[in-house]
Amino acid sequence: MIVDHIGIVVRDLLQSASRFRMLFPDAAYEEVFYETEGMKIGILQLQNLRLELLCPQRENSPAGRFLAQHGEGIHHIAFSFPDLSHQFDLLRSAGLQTTSDAPYPGAEGNDVFFLHPKETHSVLCEFCEK
Repeated sequence: MIVDHIGIVVRDLLQSASRFRMLFPDAAYEEVFYETEGMKIGILQLQNLRLELLCPQRENSPAGRFLAQHGEGIHHIAFSFPDLSHQFDLLRSAGLQTTSDAPYPGAEGNDVFFLHPKETHSVLCEFCEK
């Protein structure tokens, strides 16, 4: 398991991407549209970590609700696992609550799931398969 990325909710993707690209000029950058969750994502690939700038395109999307309640800031921390199904089953069998009934395709096509933040002291943790 490694920390894969940190998700940061932003109001303005262009402005935020510009700022983070200034901080990390050597980072590769790409944008993807994650229609299912209603957001544009600016991905900065640092040497050993990605930053995902999550810009909601709908107020009722998960990132849109987060923005309305908390403002801009860290939304989640993601950890990658080689066998996501095993990790999902392990956590569920331990009685921990996930936000979905099974892993599902994330923004880049790899399977993901989230542990409910009440399980981790209000930190939303994403688990993704690499």
